[in-house]
Amino acid sequence: MTKNFFIHIGNHKTGTTAIQTFLNYNSNKLKSEGIEYTKIGFTEQYPYNNHNIAWELNGDIRFSPKDKKLDDLYDFISNCKSNVIISSEDFQNLEFDTIKFDRFKHTIKKNNFNIKIILYLRNQIDYFAGIYQIMLLLGYPIKNIENVYPALEENDFIKLKHPLKVRIWFDYNKQINHIKKIFDIESKDIICKSYDENKNRLLKSFLDIINVSNKDIEYDKFKGINESITALSVCMLEFFNHKQEKFDLSSKDALKIKSLLANKEVFPGKKFIIKDEKLKSFMIKRFKDSNNLVENEFNISINQFLD
Repeated sequence: MTKNFFIHIGNHKTGTTAIQTFLNYNSNKLKSEGIEYTKIGFTEQYPYNNHNIAWELNGDIRFSPKDKKLDDLYDFISNCKSNVIISSEDFQNLEFDTIKFDRFKHTIKKNNFNIKIILYLRNQIDYFAGIYQIMLLLGYPIKNIENVYPALEENDFIKLKHPLKVRIWFDYNKQINHIKKIFDIESKDIICKSYDENKNRLLKSFLDIINVSNKDIEYDKFKGINESITALSVCMLEFFNHKQEKFDLSSKDALKIKSLLANKEVFPGKKFIIKDEKLKSFMIKRFKDSNNLVENEFNISINQFLD
């Protein structure tokens, strides 16, 4: 019997943390309906997603050898009779160790699984606002958004080189074509959804994808997980990152300060949104045609939210 091996790859800032926490909380419910959300790849820092699998495939510095990893996953799926789902937005990188990734695909397929990619896409203006926040929280010494988005004039993604090797795709058509190529799959194997269309029913939309009923499911406790920080916090983080090198701070102390600066109770106000008309115009001009191709292929809407 052929089974499905779902890989939820994000994208970043499309409710991934809420989805992962939700799946982990309801793992027994999922199992009773024939789908395993495995804990293999969970880490101490992220005990609700499969980052360690993506990190091992990516050669990421955050990979934890002491936590369960690829070999454990292979043992698991060799005996698994159900559908499987793993989730990590760091699969979005799409830049894997060739030998490890070939074995990953081969092991999934030889155990009678079809690879199915789950991908949520967000309009690039709001998406950029979320990614900018990630960059600030990671400590990139950027003064403002004008220092970041011009990189997209000639590139399809923003590449974070230090301290992490991460590619954040903005040309979604190029991203999807790359997914097809490296996973050796077709359009029918990709479940692509618009985050903007589904954000008010995100968790329900995800259950629809994996064919799990909504009966006896609690949703309210997962609202507001990992929400955007405030505009005031963004300003404070910009200032801190720019000045941080003048102080002798350990990584641990810097993380504590950034956590404080991102705290909505300490720095309240409206959430951070993009108001720069030049940036908005750039995103529309740069990605509208590419979005059209994705919209037509998967019957979703992106451009109507790109304003």
